[in-house]
Amino acid sequence: MKIMPFFVLAGLLLLMPIDYAHAATIFSGETFATTGIITQTSGSNCCGTLAFTGSMTLGSMVPSTTDWTLIAFNTDAVPAGSVWTFSSLEFDASTSTLFGTASAPHIGSGGDSRLLTLTFIDGNTSTDPWTDADLTNPDNGRAGTFSYSAAPVPEPSSGVLVLSVLGLAGLAAAWRNVLI
Repeated sequence: MKIMPFFVLAGLLLLMPIDYAHAATIFSGETFATTGIITQTSGSNCCGTLAFTGSMTLGSMVPSTTDWTLIAFNTDAVPAGSVWTFSSLEFDASTSTLFGTASAPHIGSGGDSRLLTLTFIDGNTSTDPWTDADLTNPDNGRAGTFSYSAAPVPEPSSGVLVLSVLGLAGLAAAWRNVLI
């Protein structure tokens, strides 16, 4: 029971500096959240806008550049579970933009097989082109532009982790005293 006040005091002191850490450098495995707007400019059921969200996970850094490969990419613009294929898709850390293409086959709302292709232009986040080709009926394709932003998903700071451990240790100490 003598140790309990220490854990309580340490926990209260650590509550003050709780924040989220943001690494100054990008690292392999880092996840970025993406948000954006898709604007349809041609094709069937034209025209309109749709907001989307998604994420991407960085792979390895490309030697002698500020570019990173991607190991995962998704967006709610296509059904969950769609498998994305990359064509030279990389993240440019100097501009926080993607470049290359990402494509995902999916089934459209009418039951047709479709292929969504997003073309990312390095340094451009406001007018990148996209197509949603109807593989069953080519006359039913759609196209337009999209804008997006990508931001690192914050990680808990070391203060939060230390506070969690101290809180668990305090609970364990209190539980032990109850059982004795």
